[in-house]
Amino acid sequence: MIFGQLSILVNSMMRMDSISNSYQNFTNSFEVDPFDLNQVFGFWDLIIGGTFMCLYLYGANHAAVTRILSTSNHKTAKTSSILNCIGLTVILLIGVLFGFIIKEEYPKFPIDLENEDQLLLYYIMNKYSEIPIFRGLFIGAILSGNPQITSLVK
Repeated sequence: MIFGQLSILVNSMMRMDSISNSYQNFTNSFEVDPFDLNQVFGFWDLIIGGTFMCLYLYGANHAAVTRILSTSNHKTAKTSSILNCIGLTVILLIGVLFGFIIKEEYPKFPIDLENEDQLLLYYIMNKYSEIPIFRGLFIGAILSGNPQITSLVK
């Protein structure tokens, strides 16, 4: 799952003109007032929504808690917790970088879409139409997450 997403991420970043110019465009694309309550995806969405999302997803991850509780000793549980934290941080950073790439590619919401949660798949299908292996790799990486987690919890 991680390798499929990383391959798309690296390829997408290589397709950018310049990372520094893209970062400048990214920071300039937001409205002037970051504390405006009416702005979509502004400061308050990130702080309040991001905090509760991280607490929900990473603070009480059922699969991780089950794995940690089923270990034989304290040292193994501690190692499992540290490895889980590193893995979740990597996955979170991949998501943040995908958000950066999509915001750079689509500063305005595309008319073809109905919801914001379709942007990543829309980007993959449009940008990688000439390379079908990347589209299949990305979809396979996304769909492999659920069976992988359920097989580990047995």
